[in-house]
Parts: sequence; structure tokens; C-alpha cells
Amino acid sequence: DTIKSLADMKGKQLAVDMGGSQFQVTKMYAAAKGLDLGRDIIVVNANFAVARALLEADRVDAALVIEPLASIILKQNPDWKVIFNGAEGWKEITGQEGWEIVTAMRADAIAKYPDAPKMLIAALQDVAQFMKSDTAEADKIANETLKLPPGILAAALESKRLQMVIQPAWDPAVRKSITDMMERAVKTGFYEKMPDEKIIYSP
Repeated sequence: DTIKSLADMKGKQLAVDMGGSQFQVTKMYAAAKGLDLGRDIIVVNANFAVARALLEADRVDAALVIEPLASIILKQNPDWKVIFNGAEGWKEITGQEGWEIVTAMRADAIAKYPDAPKMLIAALQDVAQFMKSDTAEADKIANETLKLPPGILAAALESKRLQMVIQPAWDPAVRKSITDMMERAVKTGFYEKMPDEKIIYSP
């Protein structure tokens, strides 16, 4: 009960996959709050499944996991609490939405199929809309294809911890957001230097 936020983790152990983008987002957020993730907060390198096992065995104070695992854990341990949400944290320090995944496409493929980027975005937007408008059906599909327990995808979506938002990188606001994310990654030491601006596709 004494741990209510990431700031309360000072001197405590956090199980996190140090190879994942979630670790990078958390480290950038912590840095913005004057905390060194790894020094002020002790990091135990563990993939999501191991992080969960360490937390359940009471060997760490907190674990960083992703959806749908977070909803599975909360269903099994209803008295446990979320102390940090990456999307909310990112918005707090930047004032805008963050991007967990930036989809890449080969330049030669775009040259061959110029409409491919727009088609891919349209297909992914259809999926995102279906998950929102037909959550029960999406949950059923996730259960049948991914073997997720019934109700887990729905819980993840309804809690807003899982949000599928698909935007074109060439939209000025999105481009600014991606550039800001990369600049923060350089500042935190994840990138050596900023990539060429041509890395963000524009039709």
C-alpha cells in the first residue's frame, strides 16, 4: 500500500524486460521526473512472464507487463494495483499521445506499390474500429485464435490500458510526436544520434 506511483519505487525492485520499448518509455518518464531507472530504482531484467512470476513470488516490489497480461494478472489478483501507465505517463511529460509501435515499410516495396502505406493504415484502422465497436466479438476471436481467456481482451480494452490507435506518420502532429519521442531516446542514451528526417515516410 505504500507504493502508489513510480516515485514510490525509489530503492525498491522493479522487474522489467530491459530489451523492450516499454522499458525505454519508463526510463524516459523516470528521467523526466529526476529518477534514474537502474540506480534510484533497482532493475531486475526479466521478460513479461518471468516478471509476473517474480512479482507473484514476492521477489520484487513491482513488475512491468503489457496487455493482455496486465488484465490476466489483475483478474487473478484483484487487490493488486497499477502504479504506472505508459500512455498516461507519456502524455504527462510531453502533453501529447505517445507511440508504442511505429510501423516500418521497405522503400523498394513502396516504390513498387505506392499505395501500400495507405492500404496498410486503412486495414489496421479497420481492426482498431472493430475492436472498439464489436468488443465482444473481438474478445471471442482473441479467445479462439490467441487462446486468451474469455473476457480478457474486453477487460483490457474497457480499462483503456489497451488502445489501438492507427495514425499516418505524415500527419504533421504525428510526425512531431514521433520526432519528439526519438529526441527523448537520444537524450536518454537509447540512440546515438537522431536519424535522418527521411526515416518518417511522406507520400
